[in-house]
Amino acid sequence: MLNVDFRNYYGAVKLTRPLNVTITFISVFIGAWVGGNISPHQKLLFACISAGLICAGGNVLNDYYDIESDRINKPNRPVPSGIVKRSDALLMWALTSIGGLVISFFVGLRGVFIALIAFVFLFLYNSFFKNSILFGNITISFLTGLAFIYGGIAVGNINGAFVPAIFAFLFHFGREIIKDAEDIEGDKLAGLNTFPIKFGVKKSIYFVAIIFLLLSIFTIYPYLFLGYSVLYLLVVFCVDFVILYVIYSLFKNHSKYNFIRLNKILKGDMIVGLLALYLR
Repeated sequence: MLNVDFRNYYGAVKLTRPLNVTITFISVFIGAWVGGNISPHQKLLFACISAGLICAGGNVLNDYYDIESDRINKPNRPVPSGIVKRSDALLMWALTSIGGLVISFFVGLRGVFIALIAFVFLFLYNSFFKNSILFGNITISFLTGLAFIYGGIAVGNINGAFVPAIFAFLFHFGREIIKDAEDIEGDKLAGLNTFPIKFGVKKSIYFVAIIFLLLSIFTIYPYLFLGYSVLYLLVVFCVDFVILYVIYSLFKNHSKYNFIRLNKILKGDMIVGLLALYLR
């Protein structure tokens, strides 16, 4: 009888962080959608798949490099728990990333350029930038915004993609700081130098509050000046309400458990934000 350890398959899928990959896929589509045109459909589909694979590769590489801090912060992740070998994770990174780059050729030369930027910056982030104050956070935030630009490039209209790209940058910038505050214990032992480690949790919370307040104010801009619909405004008010709740909760409770909880809430809020853009 064939003996198959399904934990290995589950671990491999978990390593890619499927929800993050799905959000990236949708973000590329939204980047084309807000421009008012999703044709040619084939190029847009290739861009979505390409971005999803490169995102998956970046997530895998992150687990590969973060094994020491994850042993403390996230011991149940596939690599530190031993479900997936570290060498296998490196192979997965190569296959998914190369696959994403190859597929980008079907988007066109500008698509290849965007995909190559994402690939290089993800590699540099995991190898070097992550151990620098804010630069790593800015890199990841920039790449999340770039997904919308990629969608615009796929259909030949990037003008509409800039607004959601700015939204994504600010949203992820704040969320990245919260994640660093969540991982502060393991990051210290791993010798990392993040914003919360350098300046403390309290100053980090003030910084996040400023970023999120700027984001909340900017979400009204498309309705006032770009002709976004009332339906967009109603949904984005829900997004902003959650953001304001996160700010309040950050000041009230500085525990790691609360940071984890708020990051999960923000991930859900991110999906609602994508819905608001779809209803523009």
